[in-house]
Amino acid sequence: MSTICDKITDGTHQSPKFEADGIPFLVISNIIRGKIEWQAVKKWISHDTYAALTARVRPERGDVLYSAVGSYGTAVAVDDDRPFAFQRHIAHIKPNSKIVDAEFLARWLNSPEARKRADAVARGVAQKTVTLGNLAEFEVPLAPLPEQRRIVEKIEALVTRSRRAREALDTLPTLIDRYRQSILAAAFRGDLTADWRAETIGTDVEGELRHLAEKRSARWPEFGRGPCRAPLAVEDPLPVPSGWAVTTLDALLVGIQSGKNFRCEERPPADDEAGVIKISAVTWGKFDQDESKTVTDRALLDPDARIAEGDFLFSRANTIELVGACVIVDEFNKELYLTDKVLRFIFASDDVKRWVLWFLRSPEGRRQIEARSSGNQMSMRNIGQDSIRRLSIPLPSKAEIAAILAVLERRLAAIESLKRMAGEQRGRLATLDQSILAKAFRGELVPQDPNDEPASVLLERIRAERAAAGPAPRRGRRPKVGGGG
Repeated sequence: MSTICDKITDGTHQSPKFEADGIPFLVISNIIRGKIEWQAVKKWISHDTYAALTARVRPERGDVLYSAVGSYGTAVAVDDDRPFAFQRHIAHIKPNSKIVDAEFLARWLNSPEARKRADAVARGVAQKTVTLGNLAEFEVPLAPLPEQRRIVEKIEALVTRSRRAREALDTLPTLIDRYRQSILAAAFRGDLTADWRAETIGTDVEGELRHLAEKRSARWPEFGRGPCRAPLAVEDPLPVPSGWAVTTLDALLVGIQSGKNFRCEERPPADDEAGVIKISAVTWGKFDQDESKTVTDRALLDPDARIAEGDFLFSRANTIELVGACVIVDEFNKELYLTDKVLRFIFASDDVKRWVLWFLRSPEGRRQIEARSSGNQMSMRNIGQDSIRRLSIPLPSKAEIAAILAVLERRLAAIESLKRMAGEQRGRLATLDQSILAKAFRGELVPQDPNDEPASVLLERIRAERAAAGPAPRRGRRPKVGGGG
């Protein structure tokens, strides 16, 4: 690089006095993804300080900045005429415009090959550094100047396309979540089985409610406290299709169990240890056994609080958006127990377990949970067992529940598949820009023009011109700048 650049230096080594406004003063975090993020600038200096800092060498359009300390390896070509200064952690490169295009050089410095070279020479413990001397010795693959510009133009076109693709993919999670919520809302309005109901005669939801009540009474002595009591009455009537009923969650349960809170080691238990789950074990739609803490005193464990496959778990405490998160436990292999903030629902009949799971995740279910949760801070809310029991649940016949769940879970599975595909494509796009740069500097991105003057010929002419001009005069010492802020 020393051959193709007129100067390789760095920013100020002194701490300038900062102002509330004025001329931007850049730090490494302002150089992101090959761009100067002017809107992220948080430090400014006066015009007098700027003049003193840039007396030695002033950054201008056509220069290249390179992060050289700490988060090293990011370059940007200056394409703006505004005045600015920057810290010493940023290298200041003035390319010889007769030999190398600034954008071409910046793109190469951001390429996998340049990164590999930077990793090889970076030294330091707390903050690794690519020294100016190291940078000067980087060997740059040099194409003829017209070809450099064609390469930059092609890179920009391809990177713009990949950026647009990333932006489109970035909108997908929101769109997917909206679609998921709309399907859940439709399921519990009866929209997914409107045709099914029109073709089906004689569904007896009232008879099935009586059957659930009988099962509840039969199982009550095993899990309930005292004699079996009547279910709580519905306080929040829901609009439901003809042939459906509205009941309370209490009518479907024979018990709610919780665990205990005590000091544990903040790590998942090993195979021969026991653990207590965290709230996060049930937060994200699937039971995560690794979100657990290791019990150090087994005497504190309640055997009745041990988690089993098929358990319905419900988070009674979390943020307003996550309180009431629920899962049905699938396969796991650790010895785990309930915490005091995660409840287990014991249903009168497992026939309604998945129905309740999806309803509590639906817009109407979330509305009720959030409305019944309490707490002075939005960062942590709680919903008590009495409020949980009073949640209103729409209930069609057993046959219609099966029909709705079949359609609902098939569509939700398709959504999850789309989500995975979007994530995979996002991962591929994350490496696409680097692949484009690697191809560009292997000479595979644009065709060569035999009419272009070879870079080797140009370099020889520049060397001859420099030799004829003699050594450049030495500059004086850097001016001092008053410290502050």
